[in-house]
Amino acid sequence: MQQHVETLSVVELDTNDDVSMVWMFPAMSPALQKVVVERTCLATVNPPAFSFSRFNSTWQYIFTTADGPSAALPRVKKFSLCSCSQVFNPEKQLQLLRLLARVYSESGEPTKVLKGIFYANTTGRYELTKAKIDTWVAADFEDKRAKLANCSLKKFVATFKMSSIQIWLAVLLKKRVVVYGERWSEVFPIVRVLPQFAWVRGDWSILRPMVMLSSELQRKELEASGVYIAGVTDPSIHGRTELYDVLVDASKQRVVISDDAKAMLAPAAVHEPLAQAMVQLAASPKETNNNLIKAIVKKTNEYIGGLQKLSGGKKLTMQMLQAKNLKLPQRLKTFLFNLALAEGKA
Repeated sequence: MQQHVETLSVVELDTNDDVSMVWMFPAMSPALQKVVVERTCLATVNPPAFSFSRFNSTWQYIFTTADGPSAALPRVKKFSLCSCSQVFNPEKQLQLLRLLARVYSESGEPTKVLKGIFYANTTGRYELTKAKIDTWVAADFEDKRAKLANCSLKKFVATFKMSSIQIWLAVLLKKRVVVYGERWSEVFPIVRVLPQFAWVRGDWSILRPMVMLSSELQRKELEASGVYIAGVTDPSIHGRTELYDVLVDASKQRVVISDDAKAMLAPAAVHEPLAQAMVQLAASPKETNNNLIKAIVKKTNEYIGGLQKLSGGKKLTMQMLQAKNLKLPQRLKTFLFNLALAEGKA
């Protein structure tokens, strides 16, 4: 039986403008408590209605109300419900949190919210009324579909055009990618779409969609993760080149490569056909996101298969690439070696 919600907490902004976690079940670590409170953004003027991110091995999903004080919560301006899970599925969590937020707003009783969690975890279903909008069914939100939901690789490539090949390289070679936007609504769709460039890995655990650079705790966790695709709205990121190899500026629709990563992420001539194919597929109204992903997967698998042939099943070294006297440009040899490193084959 899948535990859809492992931990639930309530964070409130009261009429004195104090923000605090007032309830949680079961207990969570002090570090995770602090991160959850920070990521509610309740201390800001316009907190996002829904956000999702990851801290260590745990996904956090946060739904924030904008109703103001209710009869049951007269001293609460706004509140956030946060669910924690080991599974990436924002849409599934959002629908459940919406319903639980109504329960808390109307009752002010965490125990009634807890009862809803028990029903959800044990039956995979939760209802406020028989209306579809008031019903949550876990089976309606397949986890594998979350990797494609509410984001568009076609839209990203159509926006960033030939620069998209550098993002493909960065994700494939396991570099540090940071997405900057002025609003979280700009950031989230881009962050969650970028792992599709390396669909062959299926790894969404590298995502850190919401990171506050002002938080030492969040920043240190990000740096410790080593490889990541992170989202920020702090403009100071432009001067923090130690935190990224690639910066995707959603507001200005441009890609910035750090000086240290420029040599590694410079596309070889052999990559140009893929870059052009991606742009053409993205521009065509007849093509789908799936078609674009399949084209990238096909080319990626060709490169990975080529590594196997070059290494003969052994760990690949740059010396091996040079010794084979291959008639390949040096930039391509460097790419193949870095790909072998990323795939654990060097």
